[in-house]
Amino acid sequence: MNPLQEERNHALKLGDPNRRARERVEELLDPGSFLEVGLLAKDRTHGRAEKSPADALIAGYGRVNGHRVGVISLDGTVLAGSGGHAASAKQARIVDEAYQRGFPLITFGEGGGGRIPDMMGSSLGFDGAIARADTNVLTRLARRDRPFALISCCMGEMYGDPSFKLGLADFPIMVKTASLGVSGPPVIRAALGEVVSGEELGGPQVHGRNGQVARIEDSEADVIATVGRILNFVLVPQRESADSVDRETSEIADILPASHQRAYNVRKVVRAIVDQDCEPLELWPDFGPTAQAYLARLGGRSIAVFANNPLVQGGVFDVDSARKGSLLIRRCDRFGLPMLFLHDVPGFIIGKQAEADGLLGFAMQYISDLSSSSVPKLSLVLRKAYGLAYFAMAGPGWGGDYVAALPSARMAFMGPEPGINLVYAKKLAEAEDRTDVLAELTAQWDQRAEPWEAAHAASIDDIIEPRESRPKLIQALRALTDD
Repeated sequence: MNPLQEERNHALKLGDPNRRARERVEELLDPGSFLEVGLLAKDRTHGRAEKSPADALIAGYGRVNGHRVGVISLDGTVLAGSGGHAASAKQARIVDEAYQRGFPLITFGEGGGGRIPDMMGSSLGFDGAIARADTNVLTRLARRDRPFALISCCMGEMYGDPSFKLGLADFPIMVKTASLGVSGPPVIRAALGEVVSGEELGGPQVHGRNGQVARIEDSEADVIATVGRILNFVLVPQRESADSVDRETSEIADILPASHQRAYNVRKVVRAIVDQDCEPLELWPDFGPTAQAYLARLGGRSIAVFANNPLVQGGVFDVDSARKGSLLIRRCDRFGLPMLFLHDVPGFIIGKQAEADGLLGFAMQYISDLSSSSVPKLSLVLRKAYGLAYFAMAGPGWGGDYVAALPSARMAFMGPEPGINLVYAKKLAEAEDRTDVLAELTAQWDQRAEPWEAAHAASIDDIIEPRESRPKLIQALRALTDD
């Protein structure tokens, strides 16, 4: 066997039979499209050359459904997936190319951090070369003007440097058997004396609920399929849809209970409005559950949907739903995705715990993100829309390019019960028959909150029937977009 073939065979064996790093790349990319860089790389220090095929990292370019992408895949079976000098150089090359060409970058992570023997000393290894390469990659991925999508997938135990990249990702995804953290259990045990499992430290139950990952999938195949779906939304902004733009949505009238005190599943409203030949993809489903976030299509156009969820605390705007909204808005602005806001919100959460949780800062950060966003925004008020939360859902004068309401909508500075008790406290206290007076005031409050007054004042653009929701929103979207 000639030396070149021996080198290639060594690079391609990549760890034990359970290794998946190269297979993940092959399963993601179109057949025959992968161009690998640095195939023959290895760790030339400390006698590790034979133990470090490809320096534990596969990197290169390929295509997904014909679209060019960059890909980086760590091999956790080679030196525990730790990063060496050659691996750092390969990552830097892919990131540089993504900056120049603007193609998405997908990373598969399994392993942890730098190789500790190589990182010893104040220069952090190789006279600082490793530190400079890794830091350059991280700082470039962290830039707000990064011109490409970053999708990072946690496929096993992942700590240190690969977790940092996932923390910077536009769309972080995790397989349900994986764990993720800044440092792994051995480091925590050595530094703190705390014994913790990977699942307890950073498993899906942890990171699904804290908003660190946008999706948790049952299997690696599901992770790869989700990557493909996200790429389709981002890279194919407009496509033909078999779902008629004139399809009526009469079912919305049946989904929405007549009583505003009754809850319903807003996902059914989302499904009724968006294209039925493209399944909406929910993001951060276990985080901030008082609101829901989706990627979907409307009239063939990629959009994002942000909807209040009355099934959880009446759809109140709390800290986590504000954080979720900020995450979604920033991604829409990066990728030019128009947004649809579906209102059914009793207001921002109030009280001692809300203040302790830092509601004010997170709410204002959300409003800052909304105000800074430049993508088209459509708003439809389904039922209640009270207080600042009404405007924060891209209401009139707050970024909504088209604001419509159903006849069932009610808009006011406050909901009827707290509003009447606050405004008419003296009248209620002096009433001979408090029940009759309260009923009369409630009827007056409800009438003033109906959408007609807002429409007459041109505060909203239209009042539409539930059956008109999809056709009207598509008409508005097409009027506000170039494609």
